[in-house]
Amino acid sequence: MELHTSLTTGLLFLYLHFLNVIRADFCFKKVHGSHPSDPSRTVCRGLIDKSFPSLRACCEKDNAAAYHSELIPLGKRKKKWECIACPAVSDVIHDQFVKVEGAGWSEWGEWSACSKTCSIGSKTRQRICQDTNSSNCDGVSTLRMSCIDAMDCPVDGVWGPWSTWSECTKTCSGGVTERFRQCNNPAPKFGGKRCAGNRTETLPCNEQGCPVDGGWSAWVYDSSCSVTCGKGTLTVRRQCDSPSPQYGGRNCSGPEVKTQKCDAGILCPIHGQWSLWSRFTSCSGSCGKGSRQRFRACVAPKPLHGGRDCVGHSIDNQVCYSHSPCPIDGGWSRWSSWGICLARPCSNSSGLQTRSRTCSSPLPRFKGKLCDGATTQTQQCYFNENCPVHGQWCEWQPFSECRKGENNINFQIRTRDCTCPFPKHGGNTCIGDDYQLNRCQISRDNKESPQRCNSLPTEGSGIFDDEDNSC
Repeated sequence: MELHTSLTTGLLFLYLHFLNVIRADFCFKKVHGSHPSDPSRTVCRGLIDKSFPSLRACCEKDNAAAYHSELIPLGKRKKKWECIACPAVSDVIHDQFVKVEGAGWSEWGEWSACSKTCSIGSKTRQRICQDTNSSNCDGVSTLRMSCIDAMDCPVDGVWGPWSTWSECTKTCSGGVTERFRQCNNPAPKFGGKRCAGNRTETLPCNEQGCPVDGGWSAWVYDSSCSVTCGKGTLTVRRQCDSPSPQYGGRNCSGPEVKTQKCDAGILCPIHGQWSLWSRFTSCSGSCGKGSRQRFRACVAPKPLHGGRDCVGHSIDNQVCYSHSPCPIDGGWSRWSSWGICLARPCSNSSGLQTRSRTCSSPLPRFKGKLCDGATTQTQQCYFNENCPVHGQWCEWQPFSECRKGENNINFQIRTRDCTCPFPKHGGNTCIGDDYQLNRCQISRDNKESPQRCNSLPTEGSGIFDDEDNSC
């Protein structure tokens, strides 16, 4: 069996040499996972030893879990590798075989097809322990070896990134922009599929209209003649709409509105206007104040065609003064206020006070007459301001209704005020009482009896004597 394995390995080496490659085999502790740059291949980790002739030789090693087979093309830097997990070693028992004591192993079966159609795969063959005592079957029931049907697997094409958009074919009214990509990431090889989809892509661009410069319409009247007679003006207008500026086109140049002369066909009324004033005549007075005149005429122009006459007067009268002023007689000013009263204060004795005036309204001028009369006046006066005023009683008020008092004494009351006048400026208050009482009698029907007391208390006392004034 070992001779058969060695022969198989040698034939594989010759086959690889014929393909111009060198083979290197390694044994590892585990399968780590997919390779970062080629997810279709796995990576081994934890190297145990190098130069293992076969998968079986590696997997029979203690702690071995993976077999790495690497093909190095001669004269090239690129490598092809494959990390193959060690299979579980177990006997395969088929029900159709009848186990016989001492029979041992059956013959090896045919090799299976390679596990991969490209790059490095594996193939197996099996045998069956036909002995009733499995301990008589020494070795494994399955052999596994590497195989290669084709060196390179097909690589499908993948699109690369899009290019930037090209410049638009038109600046207005709709153009096209384009971008492209290449099927080179990677490019298809070894019979791989081409990229699906379009290599180019287009989009519409600059769909806005092209600039249209504005054009003027014809002039049209915008108003009637500014006057109803004679010559005037009117307004004409045009619009920038033939065509209107669009899509950034230039506006119309020139005025939108202008004026032009017009004739109403009717002569306008001419209103009269005054001529310039003439010179003033000589002053009429021989001295002082007089009068003078000047004249004008409604001739600049005269009123025509129903025009209005001039407004105002044709003669202007003004006050004038001769070279010699006229005499001005003097006139009295107003009297001044009366002066201080020269009387003894609060004594009811009289005194005197004066007032004055001046000859100044106007002053006598240019030989005018002086004022006639006295410049001062004198009158009798009294100095009684803020003098003490003694209080005086006012008249008694009427008696009140008869009232019931203590000790079965009935009475009436009346009052008076000290306000006629009220004492002020330190004057004395009134002397005496401000009320009086009078005895009276109440009848059975609670009406006041006409009977009155024989006498009243004296004025000012405010009381009466019960013994001397009984009713």
